[in-house]
Amino acid sequence: MFLKQTIQLARMSTLTVALLSSSSLFALSFDVTNVKANDHLNMRISAGVGSGVVATIPADAQGVQSLGKDSKIGTTTWTLISWHGTTGWVSKHYLSPSAKKPVAKVAPTSQPQARPVARVAPTPQSQARPVTRVAPTPRPQARPVARVASAPLSQTRPVARVAAPVKAEIRTQTIKVAKKPMTEKVKKIEPKVKVSKDVWVLRCGNKAPFWKVDIHPKWMKLQQAGVQTGLIITKKKQDRNRWNTAIKTVVHGQKGRNKLKLTINFAYSKRCYDTLTGSRVPYKVTTEFNGETMSGCCRAVKLTAGEVPTFESIVSR
Repeated sequence: MFLKQTIQLARMSTLTVALLSSSSLFALSFDVTNVKANDHLNMRISAGVGSGVVATIPADAQGVQSLGKDSKIGTTTWTLISWHGTTGWVSKHYLSPSAKKPVAKVAPTSQPQARPVARVAPTPQSQARPVTRVAPTPRPQARPVARVASAPLSQTRPVARVAAPVKAEIRTQTIKVAKKPMTEKVKKIEPKVKVSKDVWVLRCGNKAPFWKVDIHPKWMKLQQAGVQTGLIITKKKQDRNRWNTAIKTVVHGQKGRNKLKLTINFAYSKRCYDTLTGSRVPYKVTTEFNGETMSGCCRAVKLTAGEVPTFESIVSR
């Protein structure tokens, strides 16, 4: 009974203290005013326009909490506020009392004291009943198993041995065969081309000193100082760039003692001036004929069926 009265008195005293202090816990709420719609209100570290800005408040903001502290500098009254967790100073000229009622800050009430719980004495445990021990039953003795004498193994029968067949003697006679050489001489076949259509050739040469070479698919025609002859192409090597343009071509030709080598290079933007036609062509050439070096230009030429000579007609001259 005395415990119940003590708890009731504690609750009444707590409620009385909360009601007495509630009158000083109301926070004043303001709305932002006199600020243009596209502007904002600056919140400063301390009172005065010379203080730094800590936050900006929108022109239509509501519920700005005043902390009840003012400071007058010149003709401007500054007030300390709280906005979204940030505290700072603003000019009171831009605040008007909020239409909403201020929200009371209720001081937390103290929790009621817990009622004492009566301790219940543990009930004595009942004495365990003695368990009668049962003597283990004796295991039955294993019966002796009669041993059976193993029967003697039967004697293995002798296996008759078969004589191996006699190998017949075979007389072999080795015949020596003369070995023929594996490599044979390959006869050079002269190109015999019967031209019945137009053909594209690469014509290289120069006007001074005069020389001209027409490069056909399998042979070359050389003209130099009144001499005209044909040479079989023995070797070709060509380098191309990534756009598949021939940038360097080396061609070797030979007929008897006459040897000809042409090194053709792509001239790029400089071009090569062809004295035979008086035009700029994309390839320049260096020619070696029987030890004599000559230079010039190269261009593609289309020969009609009547203009294309045969290798035999050139060599027979």
